[in-house]
Parts: sequence; C-alpha cells; structure tokens
Amino acid sequence: STLLTMPLNRIFPTLNFLVVGIVCTILICPTATLGFTNHFAASPWRVSKKDVSTLVASQEFQKHHRRSVHVTRFCSQLKAIIPENGLASDEQIIQYASNIGIKLSLSTLGPGYRALARSSHDETLILGYCEGFIRPGGKIIHVDKLEVWKKALAKAKKENPDGFTNGGQVFGVSLLLGYLCLLHARQKGCTVAEFLAIDDEAFQHKRLVRFFKRAGFNMIKYVGDDLSSVPDRLVWGGCGTLMNQKVETLLQSWTEILSNSNDN
Repeated sequence: STLLTMPLNRIFPTLNFLVVGIVCTILICPTATLGFTNHFAASPWRVSKKDVSTLVASQEFQKHHRRSVHVTRFCSQLKAIIPENGLASDEQIIQYASNIGIKLSLSTLGPGYRALARSSHDETLILGYCEGFIRPGGKIIHVDKLEVWKKALAKAKKENPDGFTNGGQVFGVSLLLGYLCLLHARQKGCTVAEFLAIDDEAFQHKRLVRFFKRAGFNMIKYVGDDLSSVPDRLVWGGCGTLMNQKVETLLQSWTEILSNSNDN
C-alpha cells in the first residue's frame, strides 16, 4: 500500500524525462511524427498471413521491389536445379548472369582462357574480365588477372537500373567470372587454383588479399625480392602474396553463395 501511495516520479525517476521528450518531439516536429506513424500503419508486417501472397503479387509491391523479387526467385530456381552438394553448370551460371543484367562468355586458346562480363543492355560496355592459363601438368589453374571496373558498373547501374544488380551477391561480378573460369579448369582436370595478389601498391595489395581471403583462398607465402622467391617471380612476373585453394572447395562455397544470394 505504501508503494501505491508514493509519487510516480519517485518510483520511475526517468519516466518524466521520457514523457517530456515524446511531447516535445510531437510539438516540435509533427510532420516527422506523422510520417513515422503513417509508415508504421502502412508497414507490410501488419498484413495478415493470408494477405501476403496478394501483397507480393500487387503492382505497387512489384514496382518498388521487382529487382529483389526477380533475383530471389531466380536464386530459388538455381538452388532447386542444383543437386545437394552439387555445382552449377556453365549454362546455369550464364543464365544466372543474364537474369541480373550481365552477359558472361568464356574463350580459350590452347592452355589460355579468358572470361568476359558485359552489360546485357549494352554489350559494348565491358564490366570486367578474368584470364590466365592451365599450368603444364594440368593440375593447377593459374589465375593471372581478375579486374572489374567501378565506372563501368556505375554506368550499367545508371543505364539499366531495373535489370543490373552488380552480380546479385556480395562478391559481385568477380565471383561470376571466377566461377566460369573454375568450371573450365575443373573440366580440364585442374584441382588447385593459384593467384598472386600483386604488390605494386600497398593499399591495393591489402584490398586484394582481403577480398580473396573472403572468397575462400588461403595465403601461402609472400613472393618478394629475395633469392628464394626468384622461381615464383618468374612464374608470376612480380612480387605479392601467393594464394591458393582447391577448385572443388571454391566451387562448392561459391555455389552456396549464389544459391542463397539476394539483391545487393
């Protein structure tokens, strides 16, 4: 009974500040408060479960979320097609790329290979490429260069905002190029992929190493100017961090990324 007769501000000292803050917010910025209220009232999370399918099918929803819905739907299809612990085929990766605004192609000449990514709405706009060769012995795929141009990506996004999604997953166009090249390597009997994160600029070198580690590559060693690094420098043509990983391991990991990807 004593508790009930005590002043409320003695029980909850901060309650007064909270009430005053809410009142001030409403008085000072009524427009923002009204906007928040309207946003909450219109939130799709307030829709009952039986109306979700109707909401998703509506023209308004499709207008604002068509890219996300499109990519998510295709990712679900890709996941359904690929068997458990299986890999996507060349055709499936090329189709995946096509559905997110990218035209992928692979050309070979002897042991050399080159994967090219173009914008599907303008095939003269080259987004990036990956090239290298199959090492003598046929067990190692030598990834010589992987390059994607930010300006080209920005242009594709601007010119084709509804169709281009920058690769549809966190690694962007680079993963699609790499996947196509590794499928080629696997068909040729390669078991290991090797890449040298070239060290011609400190900041860029760190970015390359970080990117390829996230993509699943292991750091092997640093190829420097010392005498012991001469053989590796002859192979790679420069200094940098040598990285590698099993082809099968990379493909399995990247397949999971593609299957579970959403619009990015």
